[in-house]
Amino acid sequence: SSLYTMDCKIYTSYFARLSKIREEYPHALIVSISRHSPRWLTPWKDYIPCEELSPSKDLLWAWKCDRVGQALYRLKYLEEIKPVFQQVMVRLFRLAKSRNCDVIFLLCYEKPEDFCHRHLLAEMLGGVEEYKPGSDPVMQTPTSQMS
Repeated sequence: SSLYTMDCKIYTSYFARLSKIREEYPHALIVSISRHSPRWLTPWKDYIPCEELSPSKDLLWAWKCDRVGQALYRLKYLEEIKPVFQQVMVRLFRLAKSRNCDVIFLLCYEKPEDFCHRHLLAEMLGGVEEYKPGSDPVMQTPTSQMS
């Protein structure tokens, strides 16, 4: 049995789609996996803050300044979150269950087509789907798995 056997669907998306997400999934658990969330959102009311799944300040800065490429970013990000990944996901599943949510959205800022830690996280979760408003999401194929 795996960590992900709970009756809870996980999607990834970005903050610009939050209003559409709320329209389609009014009772979803919204989780920010960014270092900082939009100022117009209130933590614990509008979303659950989860900085543990965001890249470190150093890694994020190195990426923004073009000091690391995708391969090194991937390696460093996975190194950073591996120690807390399972514990954090169990906490999110339990929180979703306690709130009677059967859907969790992991949000950050990057558009779906842009390289982002959210896509790496989706791979770690076994290829979760990127939310597409008004349509059935298309499954992302995982390219690597954490052991």
